Amino acid sequence: MLYHKAGIPKCPKCNQYIYIKDPHLIAKEIIQNFKNIPIYLLSPQKIKTDFNYLKEGLLSAGFSRILWNGK
Repeated sequence: MLYHKAGIPKCPKCNQYIYIKDPHLIAKEIIQNFKNIPIYLLSPQKIKTDFNYLKEGLLSAGFSRILWNGK
């Protein structure tokens, strides 16, 4: 077999186990572990929508800044 599940992978630097996480779990962990600390939430996804529509939606959801195409 070319690929086989031999165990649970670990980070080579910190030796912690690496698990698959869905976006909701990741968001929950960020909220719990980084309360009152500013964070950057970046996404490389291309979105097929009007920028102003996207901007208004993100600002109304509580985001304070938006980085769009490097600006």
